[in-house]
Amino acid sequence: TPTLVLAGGDDRPDFTGAGQYLERKMPDARVVVLEGGGHSMHESSHANEVAELVADFIDALDKP
Repeated sequence: TPTLVLAGGDDRPDFTGAGQYLERKMPDARVVVLEGGGHSMHESSHANEVAELVADFIDALDKP
């Protein structure tokens, strides 16, 4: 199952590590670490970047 995991570079290491763990265990997972992002980066500091990454990920699902 294609999976996009977003992590903030300034988030707690256990959250970032969880994303890296999922990437190792799930063959279709992709982790993107956004430098300077925190746990709520989707709501503030990196909202536009998160929205663009999610939109690109969804668009790629529709392509063969």
